[in-house]
Amino acid sequence: MIEHFDTIYTRNKGATNDDFKNLYAWLRGQNFPSQVVPEDYKTLISESNGGIFLYGEREYQFLALEEVIEYYDLYHFSEFMPFAYPFAMDGCGNFYIFNMRYDDASVYAVCAGDMGWEEDECYFVANSFKECLSQPKHWDE
Repeated sequence: MIEHFDTIYTRNKGATNDDFKNLYAWLRGQNFPSQVVPEDYKTLISESNGGIFLYGEREYQFLALEEVIEYYDLYHFSEFMPFAYPFAMDGCGNFYIFNMRYDDASVYAVCAGDMGWEEDECYFVANSFKECLSQPKHWDE
């Protein structure tokens, strides 16, 4: 999946099976209703566990799996957006998230300083991770 991007600013070593086991243990421990991350996301993270990539005008600052857990706590997702899975930032202070309240692979964006599940706080980006990555324009255009 890495080859999809126009520019790779930073690339990390890929996530291991143990990294994914730790993530799934954390999801279970947090009682996430859905505990399955999309397969194409897993493929990308297996190639680079975090990193900064550009496709068109869209920047992705992918969080390493351990950073997903760290940012979930640091930004108080459990309080403001329970069961949101922050997988990347956009370079402008917004998170890309999966809504893991349901078995829904849709991608949303939310401002790190104004988080919530309401329509004026959380914005639909794409029906899937793959669809999100195929969009060259910034998500709010």
